[in-house]
Amino acid sequence: MSEDQIDTFEALKDSINQSLTHLNSIDHEGNLHYNIISDPFMLRCGCIISEKLAISLAQDTEFECPICHIPTTFGHEIKPLKNLYNVLYPQISSQEENISDKKESLLSLFYSVANKINENPVPKISKESHEQQQHLKNIHNLGQLNLKTSSETSSLNETLPITTSNIRKFSSTSSISVPASTQSSSIIPSLQPQTFSSPSSSPPSHTTSNSQTSSMKNLPSTSTNLPETHEQKEYLFVKCFPTYRQRFQYNTHSKFLKTKSKNFINNSISPSCKFFALIQPKKWEVWEISSDSKKPPILYCCGKTTGEYGLNFENLSKPNPNEILGGQAKEFDELTLKKKLNDWEQFYCSLSDDFLVISGTGGILRIIDLRKNGKPIYLYISNFPIRCLELSSNSKLIAYGITGKDRITGSEQALVVLHKLSFNENEDDSNDDDQNFQDDPITITFPYRDPINQLSFSNDSNYLSVSTALESRFLTIWVKNYTEPKLVMKSLRNIDTSLESEGITDVRLFPDNQHMIITSSSFNAAPIIIDNNISSINGLQTVAQPKLLLKLDELGSSIHKSTISPRNDTIAILDRNGRIYLIFATKMDMESKRIFIVDQVSNAFRRRECASIQFSKDGYKLYCLDRKGILYINDFAAGLPHQSEITRCKPLIWGN
Repeated sequence: MSEDQIDTFEALKDSINQSLTHLNSIDHEGNLHYNIISDPFMLRCGCIISEKLAISLAQDTEFECPICHIPTTFGHEIKPLKNLYNVLYPQISSQEENISDKKESLLSLFYSVANKINENPVPKISKESHEQQQHLKNIHNLGQLNLKTSSETSSLNETLPITTSNIRKFSSTSSISVPASTQSSSIIPSLQPQTFSSPSSSPPSHTTSNSQTSSMKNLPSTSTNLPETHEQKEYLFVKCFPTYRQRFQYNTHSKFLKTKSKNFINNSISPSCKFFALIQPKKWEVWEISSDSKKPPILYCCGKTTGEYGLNFENLSKPNPNEILGGQAKEFDELTLKKKLNDWEQFYCSLSDDFLVISGTGGILRIIDLRKNGKPIYLYISNFPIRCLELSSNSKLIAYGITGKDRITGSEQALVVLHKLSFNENEDDSNDDDQNFQDDPITITFPYRDPINQLSFSNDSNYLSVSTALESRFLTIWVKNYTEPKLVMKSLRNIDTSLESEGITDVRLFPDNQHMIITSSSFNAAPIIIDNNISSINGLQTVAQPKLLLKLDELGSSIHKSTISPRNDTIAILDRNGRIYLIFATKMDMESKRIFIVDQVSNAFRRRECASIQFSKDGYKLYCLDRKGILYINDFAAGLPHQSEITRCKPLIWGN
């Protein structure tokens, strides 16, 4: 065997050895001793101990579990773990019991054990008892992680006994820390890596010293009343994602206050998931999302199409008299402009952490400053209707699509207008700084008559993805230097363009700007993931041609929206029926993809009415906002899989 194969085999044996390490005995002082056991036995509470110890503790039909300290009864033996023990220690196990005749490889036994453990049900217990149980288990896990080992490495069969002092002796104010796991999602819960050393003729174990126990008191607290560290959240995320999450749901408008439920025509979530916006034909609202998923969102600011704004609708300020005008708005007199603002209706919105941009009928575009309680700071009126709208995540660029007409020939042409937003860096908050705002629109002309229907900026705001309505083209434009935009990629989808079809509904670049997802609501047009080959552009080839990587036929062909995790390995997709899918594929190929159904929200007949979906910056949470103003949060780092409030996503496809 090569050195790499030996290392892999030893790592596999270490992992299996950890799965065999459980409570073996209790001494007279109440200390718990952990060791590799040959007779693993699961109690009804879900804890695994030695069968001999369980028999010695069970004086009655019900007894107290020595690990979680809740009343429990006998469960059942775990035969796959016994088989693993027999494979690793055939000489010892042959003296205790006969080896099973069933021949299984070491790797197959490992997977069978992992699946068996995941399938074992955990009984529901009270929230208080559950939190106490997790608090105690975290202490025990740290006791295993902080073990002192000798500098000499040994074989798998060489260890020292594990001893942990009585868990009841720890006070409720003891500070503990849950370590972050550096591995991929583990299928064996609550097992930490250990180092085995010091020769012994019996199965391995370790000891925890008093100095190590006292050092644990200086670690960060994991109490539910205190904020969790990034390491703790990462540990929980690795244990749960993409299968387990805690689900939260908040209604911004109670359906019981009015006879008819309120629907919003468009919505948006900011890239950092700090705010979300809801718009109606005549009103708009911006809500602030708490970093704590257990807290509901609160109204941040609101306003009307007339220009009134404020912290709530009961106390709105008058329209800003210093609002900057652009486009045709400069040519109107005060009465004409006021009448136009009273009559226009809102259609689309886009949101960042600083601005809310709204467009509507009459080619009106309005920019609202969230840093000033929703004060309108810029009004632009286009000569042509605005078909789509997008604001970059850095709040520096606004892009919207229009279909213009040549004055001489009268032919139609697709156009994208870019607005560069900038403020004076030396602005004084005490003064009216609206005049520090600068706007310089740039028009990008395409050699197509096909109207533009979707726009999307990349995460770094260097690229703008564009799709057309009828011919289903999709393009990528480099806009880092917005005064000199450059077409870097173009392609075409052959999909149905009937009246029932919406064509391409979303085009979105991955965080690495290398891959792109294209979704459609059209017959036989499943979502596709492509390699845009932008990085391959050289002096001879100025426009890249994409390459198909993955086609998601399992999701159907009625997809409205998509979003990509900042971790670059997960995609969330929303279909017309309001079903949200999670696609986890580390290599973006057919073999590695796993698909889950995460949530169900309000359906939408047209794309502009569909829900908004967005991953948090760290990728731990998936936010969804539907047309009824309901915010859904799926937190993949809220706890461990066996906790009662953690629920499982419905698997659709489980890849390799």
